Amino acid sequence: SYEGEFRNGYMDGEGTFIGALNDTYKGNWGMNMKHGKGSMSYANGDHYEGEWRKGLQDGNGTYQWNSGHQYIGQWRKGKMSGNGTMIWTNGKRYEGCWEGGFPKGNGTFRWDDGSFYVGVWGKDPKEQHAKFHPSNSPVSRDDWDPHELFSFETSECVIYEVEDLS
Repeated sequence: SYEGEFRNGYMDGEGTFIGALNDTYKGNWGMNMKHGKGSMSYANGDHYEGEWRKGLQDGNGTYQWNSGHQYIGQWRKGKMSGNGTMIWTNGKRYEGCWEGGFPKGNGTFRWDDGSFYVGVWGKDPKEQHAKFHPSNSPVSRDDWDPHELFSFETSECVIYEVEDLS
C-alpha cells in the first residue's frame, strides 16, 4: 500500500510504501521509483537510510544488516561503490574503495587486536598489492593472502532484494 503524494498518476513526492512482504520505504519518490532521500526497512530486519536514484541505492547511505554489520558510504546502482566503511560486529572493519559491492582499490582492513592490512584490494589476487601489519610486531609481512578473509567476511553482507513495485 502507498500513502503519499501523486503526480500524473505516479507515486511522486513524499510518501510511504508498505509491500506485501512488509518491506517499508519512507521518503522521496519519482515516477513510481524511490528517488531522492529515503529509508527502507526490509522484511528480514535490514535497514537502509540514504540517497536513492531510479529505485536503487545511489549516492551516500548507511546499510545496517539484521546481524549488526554496517556499511557507511557511497552507493552506485544498488551496490556499495566509491568510498565506504564496513564495520562487522566482531570489531573488524574495512575502510576504503568499493566497486560493485566488493572492496576494490585502496583500502585498509583492521582487526580489533590492532592488526591491519593496507594496500590495494580486488577480487583477483593479482590486483592485490599490500602489506599485513600484525599488532604484536613492528615488522610487516608481504606473504599474507587476504583473499580468504575477503571472501568470507563479505559473504556475510548481502544486500537484501526488495520486492518489485509493479
